[in-house]
Amino acid sequence: MILDKEEIKEQQQIRFDRFKNIKNIAEDFYLEYFNNYLTISLIAEHYEISDELASELVNLGRKINN
Repeated sequence: MILDKEEIKEQQQIRFDRFKNIKNIAEDFYLEYFNNYLTISLIAEHYEISDELASELVNLGRKINN
């Protein structure tokens, strides 16, 4: 399958938007943690995710926010 320039641009934009959304999610998650939770375990339990994932989101969000 050969893609033309417009299709390539569109796919690149989709990937960029997806990354932008991940950054927004991580930043929002970090701010939620910072403002409302005492521990990573507590926010992980509330969102029903692993402590490891919560920690990664908080760390990424912290980097983006600062």
